[in-house]
Amino acid sequence: MSGEWDLIIMDEIMAAVNCGYLPLKEVVELVKTKPLKLELVLTGRDAPLKLIELADYVSEITARKHPMEKGVMAREGIEY
Repeated sequence: MSGEWDLIIMDEIMAAVNCGYLPLKEVVELVKTKPLKLELVLTGRDAPLKLIELADYVSEITARKHPMEKGVMAREGIEY
């Protein structure tokens, strides 16, 4: 990494890992070797335990209300 950025957000990266599009070991290596001053934000459901163990912060969001409850399918640009 160049060190040019101080924050990188990898939105829904857990879906890419869990679906097999991105190997977990590559994400683990990224987390382990990132520059100290870089904040790396990984989002998505069902984070592997290994990433949870490596993380400085772990948060979970619980859905209380969602359009899918009314039959609205996932929309490009909104849910994915």
